[in-house]
Amino acid sequence: MKTNIDTKNIKLPQVQRDGNLISRLLAIVIVGFDLVLDEKSRLYLRLLTRLIDKSYDEYDLARTCLIEEIKTGDKLALRFEIINHFENCIGAASRVSKLINLTLNGVSIQKKAGDKIIHKEKLDIIKLFDQLQLKTLMSKNLSDVRNRVEHIDEDIYTDKFSKELFLDIDSKYKTISINNISIKLTELAQMIEDYHKLMLGIFSRLPNRMEYGKYYHNKQEWNLT
Repeated sequence: MKTNIDTKNIKLPQVQRDGNLISRLLAIVIVGFDLVLDEKSRLYLRLLTRLIDKSYDEYDLARTCLIEEIKTGDKLALRFEIINHFENCIGAASRVSKLINLTLNGVSIQKKAGDKIIHKEKLDIIKLFDQLQLKTLMSKNLSDVRNRVEHIDEDIYTDKFSKELFLDIDSKYKTISINNISIKLTELAQMIEDYHKLMLGIFSRLPNRMEYGKYYHNKQEWNLT
């Protein structure tokens, strides 16, 4: 299905990043600089790194397909591939947000009596977060979009479905939507970029040198403050 697409006014936002995060994490882990953190923080460091890289990769794949679609004018050939990449991107980015929120606020546990308690631990990774970056990121939320992707079948069954069965892009290539829940491409791209910068900040605060069993950051002995 080929259509005439006004390419002059279409600008697909690109996520700016300084290489992937996995390669940086591997260098840190191989040398053992992450061993200064508690075990859960080390695991979360790995999870965050993989999910942020995944969100970037899936967004970039969706964007590449969109460029091809716009160039050919064929809105059918790659559309489901585009949808799949955006769903994967939203899923990964949403998990990043959820994971960060978990490290900061703990988890709610249901007791037998019906009451809920908050289980919260003082994890080392919290002290490595840039608080200004964190404040900006925590003000954004992808859970509404992700929930509609995961529960669109329930929306249909309970007569809450209106339109946009899949996480699809609009005709102007500016917004992706599902069942009236939307996010702009510019917002999604910026969020992924901000997650990337957050992780770079965490890596930069870890030790980068070890001598005689002591960890150092540049010339100073490293300590978690």
